[in-house]
Amino acid sequence: MNILVDLYHPAHLHLFRNAMQILEEQGHTVIWVTRDKDITVKLLQEYKIPYKILTKARKGLWNMFCELLVHDYKVWREAVKNNVDLMVGTSVSIAHAGLFCKAKSWVFEEDDASQAKLMTYLSYPFASKIITPDFLAHENHGKKHVTYPSYHELAYLHPNNFKADPAILDELGLQEGEKYFIMRFVSLNASHDFGVKGLSFDAKKALLSKLLQHGKVFITSEAELAEEFEPYRLQMLPHKIHDLLAFSTLCIGDSQTMAIEAAVLGVPALRCNTFVGELSLLKELDDKYGLTFGFKPENGDKLLEKIDELLAEENLKELWHEKLQRFLDDKIDMTDWLVEFIESEMGK
Repeated sequence: MNILVDLYHPAHLHLFRNAMQILEEQGHTVIWVTRDKDITVKLLQEYKIPYKILTKARKGLWNMFCELLVHDYKVWREAVKNNVDLMVGTSVSIAHAGLFCKAKSWVFEEDDASQAKLMTYLSYPFASKIITPDFLAHENHGKKHVTYPSYHELAYLHPNNFKADPAILDELGLQEGEKYFIMRFVSLNASHDFGVKGLSFDAKKALLSKLLQHGKVFITSEAELAEEFEPYRLQMLPHKIHDLLAFSTLCIGDSQTMAIEAAVLGVPALRCNTFVGELSLLKELDDKYGLTFGFKPENGDKLLEKIDELLAEENLKELWHEKLQRFLDDKIDMTDWLVEFIESEMGK
């Protein structure tokens, strides 16, 4: 079987890489294509995965639309040239390309359709399958809607698939058990981010000042950093970020993805953006499992108060690992599920 993986975002490489490695070991062929966005290409290189860049990410609605048309065509061309049987991704283009070749297109999504309107409008009607976590079962996209009890992040951070390497502590001059914090800032220029606000400059300064009173701070950012934050910029190979995250005390920022990653690693995650209260996944982590906390941009004072509350907890690590275990008891290894699902469905 020939499988094409289309990457729109760095996190999607993590979603598929373990499953695709297993399928390759079983004799299947995997073709990786990508748009050049953020650190996607660096990650592909660090994992030594052969790839082809089809387009470069653009900013602005019109430019993104033009890129989409080019990407659609190039995905279709790769699918035909490589005699592809199955295309997977969190990708609009595979749904479009699949209309004009033999390959099936399976679109993976974990954001609510109401919050990723453009992506779902352009892909869901044309995809062979729409595959989401079961907390989105209520959306009911018909017979082609498949759900599973897991998260994308559990494809690469489930305990079956990930064990944090403590060598990262030595690399960054940290001692085991030392308090340190990761701040993650995003650019908020994706198609679903129009009108979305995250942390303001003043809020970032207040957070940094607060955290430096308790330990070291490492900042990772999609957007350009102001001069005040540059001394704290994280200098590390991108594929090691999850090792560093796993040993951290808190993760704070305006990123959705890294907040989820921190949560499934048992690290308290605090996020501040206008998406708070709108996404089913993070509402589940907030309300059902208590692993994450969300604050609207106008509630920065409450975010600072929550940081004080968490840092005053003597057994914070133990408390969070208890919460994490309850979460993991309810979820499955996404990689195992994905491999079994591909084999069963494509073997029919």
